[in-house]
Amino acid sequence: MKIIPIVAIIATIVVVSTTIPAAYAQDATVESTATILAVCGAATVPLTIDYGILAPNQESVDESLAISNTGNTDASMSLSGTDWNTATITSAMLVSATHYSLTAGVEYDDKTALSGTPAEVTTLGPLGSADTFWQLRAVLNDPAATGLALQTVTVSATC
Repeated sequence: MKIIPIVAIIATIVVVSTTIPAAYAQDATVESTATILAVCGAATVPLTIDYGILAPNQESVDESLAISNTGNTDASMSLSGTDWNTATITSAMLVSATHYSLTAGVEYDDKTALSGTPAEVTTLGPLGSADTFWQLRAVLNDPAATGLALQTVTVSATC
């Protein structure tokens, strides 16, 4: 049998820290770019208009609706709507029974009749808003119409 001597080898590692002179150090810069889109959008407060309980041909009081441009560029704001429907009668009242104005206190007949076709009402700047004033005259298109009537008003923003 042969004996193999085992020798422990111990190594010492020395870490030497040196500072590179500024003359040899270099910085790197990175340019970053982004393209910000011009966007616009429409929002309203409140989300619904309740004209209350009306007899045929009765006018509601003014109801206010704030329209807003939610974007970062100018927006042309337009309004349009649908006919009024009840649970059993389509077109119980025509869309034009609803009138609006950008000025408070305007009489119903002097307000603009809502239409099924979008109509530009104002231009709003970024995050701008405007108050609008709404009235309904319950002119029945179908004399048998009673109960809850619903209309959809669309506020559009174009930029």
